[in-house]
Amino acid sequence: FKKDLIFFDNKGSLIRFSEDSKVIWKKNHYNKSEKKLKPILSLSNYKNLLLVTDSLSKYYLVDLNSGDLLWSKDHTTNFISDIKIDNNKFYVLDSNNSFLCFSLINGEKLWEFQTEQKLINSQKKTSIVFNNSSVFFNNTKGEIISLDKESGELIWLTSTITYAESFQSFLLKTSDLVLDESSIYLSNNKNDFFSIDAESGIVNWSQMLDSQLRPVVVDNIIITVSNNGYLYVIEKYTGNILRITNIFSNFKKRFTKNIKPTGFVSSLKDIIITTDSGKLLVVNVSDGKLNLSYKLSRDNISKPYINDKKLYVVKDNEIIKLN
Repeated sequence: FKKDLIFFDNKGSLIRFSEDSKVIWKKNHYNKSEKKLKPILSLSNYKNLLLVTDSLSKYYLVDLNSGDLLWSKDHTTNFISDIKIDNNKFYVLDSNNSFLCFSLINGEKLWEFQTEQKLINSQKKTSIVFNNSSVFFNNTKGEIISLDKESGELIWLTSTITYAESFQSFLLKTSDLVLDESSIYLSNNKNDFFSIDAESGIVNWSQMLDSQLRPVVVDNIIITVSNNGYLYVIEKYTGNILRITNIFSNFKKRFTKNIKPTGFVSSLKDIIITTDSGKLLVVNVSDGKLNLSYKLSRDNISKPYINDKKLYVVKDNEIIKLN
C-alpha cells in the first residue's frame, strides 16, 4: 500500500509497516477464541481498502489508512484460493469447489458457480486471473475454468490432469495462473507446463516441466524454476525450451539433495530465488550463472516480494528487507 507493507501474525493481527519499518497501526478483528485458532489470512488491496479472507471462513474489509473494520461476513466453509478484486466486486474459491463473486461494497454474494466437490483438497492455494470479459480459475481437480464475469455462466473447462490422476488430485500442486495477452500459463508437480488459449480453452502447447512456482513472462520469453532447482527459459509462443540451467550446480550434492525453491522474481537481467533452506540466490538470466548466494535463515523462507525497489522475505517471526 503506497510504500508501506501489510503483514499478519499468528493471532490474525494485521500490521501496517512504514518504509522505515515502523508500525503505523496494528489491528485485530478476531475474538479471543478465534485468536487461539491462529487464523491464516489472505490479503488483497484495492485503492485504500484491504480485503481479507481467512482459514476460519470469515471475510472482511478494512480501511488501509486506519486499520478499522468496514464490514465482516461469515461463509459456510473456508476459502482455498487467492483473492482477486475487480473494481466493486471480488472473486474467491471455497473448499467445496464453489467459485463465488461477492460485492466489495457490502460483502453480499452476487453469483456462484459450483464445480465438482472433492473430499480432500489440494495442499496449495488455487489461483484466479481475469480480463475484460472473463474470469479464470483452477480448482482442486486440476481443471482450468473460464466464466463470464457478469453472470458467472460457464464459457469453457479444460482439464490439466488425466482421469486416473484425478483420483489423487489432493497431491496436485499447481502454480499460480499467469494471463498474458490471450494465453494462460501454468505448471504443476505432475511434470506439465501449459499454454492455454484464453478465448477457447484449447491447449496451445505443453512441455514436460515439474514446477509449482508462478512463472514469469518477460517480453517474448517465460522464466520458471523447477522443483529440483533448474532454471528454464521458454519461448512464449511456441513453447520451445531455449535453455535449462542447474542453479544448484555450484553447491555440494549433499546440500542440494533436499533443497526446494520457494519462489522467485525476475527481470530481463536477474532472477532472485529463495529456497526452503533459507538461501537467497541471484542468477544471471542471460547465461544462468549464479551471481550471489546469501544465507538468510536456517529454515524455510518465503518467496521474495519487491516493493519500491526493496526486496522483502518473510521467515518465522521475522521480516527481512534488502536493497
